[in-house]
Amino acid sequence: MTVIIEEINVDKPWSFIWLMYVRDVDLKKHCKPCLKGYSSKKINKKTRHEVNVVLDESEAKYYYLCGGSLPYKWEDNFHLAWEEKEGESFEYSFNGITIKLKNASLHCKINQIKEHTSCHRVENAEAFVSISLGLRRYTCGCLL
Repeated sequence: MTVIIEEINVDKPWSFIWLMYVRDVDLKKHCKPCLKGYSSKKINKKTRHEVNVVLDESEAKYYYLCGGSLPYKWEDNFHLAWEEKEGESFEYSFNGITIKLKNASLHCKINQIKEHTSCHRVENAEAFVSISLGLRRYTCGCLL
């Protein structure tokens, strides 16, 4: 089973967009450096419209898509995390980025909390650790 971005639309420029295949976390760091894994070459700030993007560049069960707004305004940043789940799909849209995923389950969207979107610490990293350890709890407003 592989996660597939059935469609992604990016309607405006961003200072950056990155997609990480997440395998581990380092909670001593913040923002992208806290997520250990592989940075996709298929999705980046040049992405505008893509269909049927197979996320097969690296092995991972968790994924994190991040976009830095242009001009910078913390509440306009894009953060989305999902978990690989066979047979599940979801669609999410925020501030000019719309994404539809297959074989994926929404993990967390954390755009409304300044402490998360200003990268003081990616709270989702704790959620990834919790899931991988089999823990269930609330993290960033989402029930895991």
